[in-house]
Amino acid sequence: MDDAQTAKLPLVSYQDDYIKRLLQKIGEVLARALGLGKAGQFDESVEVLEQGVGAELGMPFAMLLRIEHKSLLALLGDEKANAFVEALRTRSLLFDLAGRSEDARASTAHADAISAIRRTDHGL
Repeated sequence: MDDAQTAKLPLVSYQDDYIKRLLQKIGEVLARALGLGKAGQFDESVEVLEQGVGAELGMPFAMLLRIEHKSLLALLGDEKANAFVEALRTRSLLFDLAGRSEDARASTAHADAISAIRRTDHGL
């Protein structure tokens, strides 16, 4: 391994650690939101999800929803975009629990659209 490769190792390790911590925090937010939803606290569950995920991704959830899908993928990067997709799917479940089927379908459709672009861009 040359000096240039060695110098990059700490940065890559730091980035990997950052992403792992970020994904863990988002997972905790989603778990808390699901717990609230299952307890019947539907409005609070969606609020916890949207505020928590938005805070972790560095942008309000409502703004993330308005960004064109390809631009969103470019802005967030692969790992964060995948976390956002999982948040949208969890949000859909919360809407289902609240009896808001139209909102649930819209959230699922949004997640599916982002996933489809990710698969196309990565040849999956």
